Amino acid sequence: MHNDTHTKQLLDINSVKKKTDFKSTTSIYTKMREEGFPKPISCGTRTKRWLASEVDAWIEQRIAASRG
Repeated sequence: MHNDTHTKQLLDINSVKKKTDFKSTTSIYTKMREEGFPKPISCGTRTKRWLASEVDAWIEQRIAASRG
């Protein structure tokens, strides 16, 4: 087993909503289609999770773009 010091944090849909302040699941999926929001990882038949680092990077890109 590989002991990686960079633990990957996975977020459920409610955590993604809190982190981004999106109000609905539909908003997240619309952002995925239209604005390159990170796609989830399938963790089972009905379980999706997002990499926290990818969500954070997307937020940072939006901040940078708004600052010019």
